Amino acid sequence: MRHCHWIFISGCIWLGAGVSLFMKGFALMTASTAAWAQFFMIGALALGFLKGRFVLAKTVKKTSDRIANLSLPLRFSQIYTKAYWALIGSMMGIGVVFRFLPISHEIRGCVDIAIGSALIQGAFLYFLSAWRSHSPKSTYL
Repeated sequence: MRHCHWIFISGCIWLGAGVSLFMKGFALMTASTAAWAQFFMIGALALGFLKGRFVLAKTVKKTSDRIANLSLPLRFSQIYTKAYWALIGSMMGIGVVFRFLPISHEIRGCVDIAIGSALIQGAFLYFLSAWRSHSPKSTYL
């Protein structure tokens, strides 16, 4: 596979995880009877967007650049670094810990919406990076 395909697959992984978390959080928030839940849901969306745009964008750029600079043919073991897998594992671990903490469904819903929307934003940045790495370089201007 070409570099752009691996970058696209990375975006698909993030999109799948993001949509899953977002839907889980949305279900928790819409089931809530708290009057403030809708306002917090909007805040979680905004926070997730900002995190995806400014924090996860650095991870996407770093990973995309790394993949683009690897020599073909690529093996799966080359694609992601150990630090990347540690980041994924720690996020999954935090998600598991949240199940056992005595916090309200509304707070869990906000956290899931914020993380899910950040991952969705990151996924679209991966897709943009894949498209840019696939398209021919412009020879003008």
